[in-house]
Amino acid sequence: MRALVTGVGRGLGAAIANELATRGLTVVGTARGPVPADVEQSCAHIVQLDLADRPSIAAAVAELCARGDSIDLLVNNAGLDGRAVGGGDHDRGPLDIDPDVFMRQIEVNTLGPLLFARGLVDLLRAAETPKVVNISSQLGHPEVVLRAGRDVGYNASKAALTTTSATLARDLPGVIVVAVHPGWVRTDMGGPEAALGVGESAQRLVDAMLALRPEQSGRFLDVDGYPFVP
Repeated sequence: MRALVTGVGRGLGAAIANELATRGLTVVGTARGPVPADVEQSCAHIVQLDLADRPSIAAAVAELCARGDSIDLLVNNAGLDGRAVGGGDHDRGPLDIDPDVFMRQIEVNTLGPLLFARGLVDLLRAAETPKVVNISSQLGHPEVVLRAGRDVGYNASKAALTTTSATLARDLPGVIVVAVHPGWVRTDMGGPEAALGVGESAQRLVDAMLALRPEQSGRFLDVDGYPFVP
């Protein structure tokens, strides 16, 4: 099986790439810049991709299509929160967020994964049981946002990613498309107090990814592949 994972330069994306490789999958990674040595060893090759840059998306798609390899599993993991694009710790709420910060999150977290997946449809359809897993977040769920989550751009972009996953599933019969909440993970975004290490989250996610069934397509799932419950 061949897997394509975006955002393998650090954090959860790096851990997912390594975990898939240990399960015997051939892994292709994407990153904006350098990747850790262990990830470079886990991946058959690395494709440069910046989801905020549409020419970069087109170039990455062209490179992958030129190789002609089918894709059994596409993991859209790359994403960012408002801090990564200039938002401060206390100015990311709906009453004070910079519109440019908000739109950059939509572009990277929602539109970028959609355009990337759309460009790879032929490679996905060439696989026997193709799967697209979009790493979303519970912070895109309104009931969770009422309790936590002050970054309105992140909340909105992840809610849109979850919805986009459902519409993509509807329009791509034969391709299993899901959005997944990876748990509260100790990454740069999740912070040091988060409940899960990246390794544990990656292991549980990969278990769920490899066990996906057609009837789950279009669903929003938790880290273990069960329907997400806020």
